Amino acid sequence: MINEIIPPLSSLIKKGVSDKELDAILNLFPAALLLLDSKQNVIVSSNLETIELTGFTKEKIRSTPFFALFPLLPPQINLSTITDLKTKLKKKNSLQEVSLKFHQISKTRPLVLVIMETAEELHQKEVENSLVTQRWEALFSLSMVSQQENLSSAIKQALQAGQILTGTSFLALYLPTPGDNHLKIEHKRGNIDFLPETIKQSEISHLRIPYIWQIGTRSTSILHQKALTENLTYLATCPLNHNAPTDGTLVVGDQIGQPPEDLTNLLQVITGTLLSCISHYQQLDSVHSKEIGISNLLNITDIIKNVIADGLILTDEEHNIIDVNNPAAITVGYTQEELIGKSIDQILVSNINIKDILSSISREEATANEIGEVTINRRDGQQMLTDIRVVPLPENFRSASSAIILSDLSVREQYRTRAKQLESQAVLGEMMAIFAHEVRNPLNNIGMGLEVLSTKFSEKDNIQEEISRLRGDIDKLEDLMKSVLSVSRREYKMGPVNVKAIVENLIYRWKARMSRYNITATINAPDSPPAIRGDHRALDQVFTNIIQNAMNAMKSSGGNLTARIGTDKATTPKFVHIDIIDSGPGIPTEVLERIFDPFFTTNKDGNGLGLAITKQIVNAHNGQITVNSVPGGTVFRISLPIIQDIIE
Repeated sequence: MINEIIPPLSSLIKKGVSDKELDAILNLFPAALLLLDSKQNVIVSSNLETIELTGFTKEKIRSTPFFALFPLLPPQINLSTITDLKTKLKKKNSLQEVSLKFHQISKTRPLVLVIMETAEELHQKEVENSLVTQRWEALFSLSMVSQQENLSSAIKQALQAGQILTGTSFLALYLPTPGDNHLKIEHKRGNIDFLPETIKQSEISHLRIPYIWQIGTRSTSILHQKALTENLTYLATCPLNHNAPTDGTLVVGDQIGQPPEDLTNLLQVITGTLLSCISHYQQLDSVHSKEIGISNLLNITDIIKNVIADGLILTDEEHNIIDVNNPAAITVGYTQEELIGKSIDQILVSNINIKDILSSISREEATANEIGEVTINRRDGQQMLTDIRVVPLPENFRSASSAIILSDLSVREQYRTRAKQLESQAVLGEMMAIFAHEVRNPLNNIGMGLEVLSTKFSEKDNIQEEISRLRGDIDKLEDLMKSVLSVSRREYKMGPVNVKAIVENLIYRWKARMSRYNITATINAPDSPPAIRGDHRALDQVFTNIIQNAMNAMKSSGGNLTARIGTDKATTPKFVHIDIIDSGPGIPTEVLERIFDPFFTTNKDGNGLGLAITKQIVNAHNGQITVNSVPGGTVFRISLPIIQDIIE
């Protein structure tokens, strides 16, 4: 207000207007004003507001010294230098507390404009300023509702701001219920127990435009009837969408105050914000759902990409690698991280130009292009036979333009070779079984013939030594035939077995031989190890083969043989582990890889069936056999599942 008074007043005083004209100017302003000569401390002019406030006439005020009008002010105050103070104004019959503000009007004359405000006016101004501030804050809060975490929080903030803007005692937001043809209260502020929980379809048609109901106005809805019953001073409704009243309705009202003059405009601002807010969060939910779907699809793609056996390489339009799965990285001899960003012709090095092939394939083609069998050079310099297919990707497929599929044919060739070997071994095993079965009868006949022949000669005859040698050869052949037959078929008689007893008996049996070989035997085992279910004779053969091999490994230089028995109850099923450890020279790596293959042996006197039979027996007992060997020692571990019965 000061900025509105001082400029024109200063201009008029400079022009030398009359006192009457000056009074007329002051009367234009609603505040109580005094024009003071600060040098003489006399009042030059005042306005009607001052007359009403003091109760004096204009002539009385003009003739009264300034300090007489404000008797509590000390006369020594320089009125031209102060800006504001609080004191008491002398009225006809009393003193009233006022606030004074001083403003210099003229640079050439000692004129000061004094604005007087009572405590009530100051309080009213503070209230009005507070309301204005609250309204601006509410508008700002209303503009920020879309920043909330979810729709419910956004609507709550919008209604809170709306209540401040409108000054109403309650707000209720009716929204459609999915699957029904009515509106239901979903959000509220204040006491709305008297309002109906739902609005039927027939009532919604009366709410298609903003409407303020007051006592004496026409009731067009059940909401107005409820307002009349509740003795409300007014009730206003405003649809969220004027073109679709079924989208929702905002209801506000009060039991004491009157509706603000701009209530309709305010309601339209609030409902427009609510409608935008609901649409915004619905779109966010839709985008989020699509994002989750795309994310899940990408996760599935990544999982499939890395579990498929074939290699997969994705390249961009410049034929640089942008993605690759682990099988492809293994095929070419790089890590996945090393391949990203490299040109494809740096990786697939072969007798063909892979870049030219990729450039010649149109992205509009939807089928795989078979390049065929190509020998590529791996990172380590080795060559690998692969089958290459190229699949062009559509323009909208992220940044990838081509998918290259690599099939490692060398692995397939190894599988085919191994399958042929197994097939040959199976046929050979069957033939050997037939052969062993057929040979046993002639061997028996030869043995019987030697027995008869032995009776024809005296015991001292030199021929007896030859007959004995032939009998030994027959015994060896019979043992070999038994081994062949045990590989082809065996029937096991299962029962509780104490593996510690088997190992102890074997070591005791070969104690003398170990002594000759300078071998020291040790058994580390619990007193009563858990029993396993197995065939006693078959397991005896298993440990016989393992211990004999250990003795043979140390017979030339001696050593230590240790049998260690322990349990592993942390696994399911629980196992007994039997380790046969020797301090021999160890088994070469190239031999270790084939040690369990049938008919493979490095012993000129062996048949290559001992360990093959051992592994077959262990497998038949649902166990496992492993071997670890280094120069200076070998460990065979046989693991057999535990049963509950304990062999004492």
